[in-house]
Amino acid sequence: MGDLYIRPKLVESQFDDEGRATLTTTFASRRLSFQFNNRASLPVNRYRIGDIRCDGIPIEFEQQKDGGVLIERSLIKSLAPEAEHSIVVTLLPKPQSSEGVE
Repeated sequence: MGDLYIRPKLVESQFDDEGRATLTTTFASRRLSFQFNNRASLPVNRYRIGDIRCDGIPIEFEQQKDGGVLIERSLIKSLAPEAEHSIVVTLLPKPQSSEGVE
């Protein structure tokens, strides 16, 4: 079984007035409640994942070339199976290239 891959493609209308979008899913037999924070109201092609926290604790992730991130399955499996876990993903501006073109 594989790792958890996250690459949000959320558009402005999917965020609430405070810049949050939420969803709940199951992965590795664990119930996960995701909250994506886009407080700067960045359009989908202008944000990247800047921080991820699980139940308030920063977690390590592997940035992929396509902008997505991988979270190791073993980390998710280490979570208590009977609880719903909160994963907060903070979206930040993508860095601008040296030529100013993305």
